[in-house]
Amino acid sequence: MIFDIPEGWKEGSAQIGSLTLLSDFPDEKCRFCYVYLTAGRIGSGKITISVRSQRMRFVDDDDRGSVTSAQDATELTIAGHRAAMLVQRVDTKVQALIAVDLRGGSGLELYF
Repeated sequence: MIFDIPEGWKEGSAQIGSLTLLSDFPDEKCRFCYVYLTAGRIGSGKITISVRSQRMRFVDDDDRGSVTSAQDATELTIAGHRAAMLVQRVDTKVQALIAVDLRGGSGLELYF
């Protein structure tokens, strides 16, 4: 995937198949905001089921017991693509997991 990093963000580390984007806003706005971009899987079923199956993907092993749901997986559309989002609390942090189907119904999902 080729993309331009949006204004206000900078490239962080790339590890375990994920690229981390770090906040670079003035006055330290969103100082602790991170975006992890990673390829999902090629699949066809309900995207809400897919995003639920990935809910521990970016949770450290030490924090897995602290995960609670803030919003269950909900279907939505992002720029004409089928998508789903769920929100969870991980210890004292809030984590939103969004899956976007980039191939139109049977394809590659991007999680961020």
